[in-house]
Amino acid sequence: MDEILYHINRVKAGDDVAFEHLLSKYNALIISMAKKYSDMCATSPQLDDFLQEAKLAFYHSVLSYDEKTGVTFGAYATV
Repeated sequence: MDEILYHINRVKAGDDVAFEHLLSKYNALIISMAKKYSDMCATSPQLDDFLQEAKLAFYHSVLSYDEKTGVTFGAYATV
């Protein structure tokens, strides 16, 4: 089991430290998702709001990820 899967399984078991580790590892992805939607929004709420939403979406991706699908987590998290 690789490191990412290990931390995903720890998060599913309730380990907040493992989630923080995944956040730091995928920080660039989370920021790029937030910026993408921030740029698309004409009334542009604060980037901080989009960052919080992106982190929440990332958390849900971690919880719902199933390694048996054959899709890498990085690809799964961006869908």
